[in-house]
Amino acid sequence: MKVYYLKSTVHEDPTTGVQTRDEKRTDWSFGSNFCEKVDTDLPTIADLESDYDLVYSGDDISNLEDLFEAFQPEFMTPWISANVLAVGHRSHTSMSVGDIVVMDNGEALMCDTFGWLVLVEGN
Repeated sequence: MKVYYLKSTVHEDPTTGVQTRDEKRTDWSFGSNFCEKVDTDLPTIADLESDYDLVYSGDDISNLEDLFEAFQPEFMTPWISANVLAVGHRSHTSMSVGDIVVMDNGEALMCDTFGWLVLVEGN
């Protein structure tokens, strides 16, 4: 399975120092109900490359509950913690709403406000 964290919702122009907010990523970080209310499309597999950072790839965690727990700071192994912190543009270290897990069978799930939302291409 692979774990992708949502990239930062704030961007700074390196030449001017002006910060702007990525509205789509901000909406995703509030979950599926919020996205529905503000008419924002949910993320898809195609968004992984541009809007997410791969922070973990492995098969040593067997289910989503264990995975979610393993990505909370109080339970992170040094290896997972080092991988999360080594990725650029990190706005958080724990798994949060909007982050995505891709299972070995290709199924993609977004961490939602309560549980997991299965993502379908073109959601």
